[in-house]
Amino acid sequence: MARQQSPEEIVQTRQVSAGAVLEGRADLRDYHYKHLALLSDGSVEPERLARLMAAVEHLDAYGWELVTLSPSTDARRLIAVLRRRLLG
Repeated sequence: MARQQSPEEIVQTRQVSAGAVLEGRADLRDYHYKHLALLSDGSVEPERLARLMAAVEHLDAYGWELVTLSPSTDARRLIAVLRRRLLG
């Protein structure tokens, strides 16, 4: 079983994996920064992109919007940068 990403770890690294979001292993309620990096996971390219975009869609319901999508420095992952929308 994949491990839980603690709120402290997410705040410290300012990143969370798509799998943690989709599988309910990430708690962003106490995340107080405006931007967040969402990292892809999965073994093959189509799966990585599909899981990343599913996590982006999931977080959209909680006030996060996609800013940009790019490959990571190791080229095995994709990174989606999200921004918290202002509520009001």
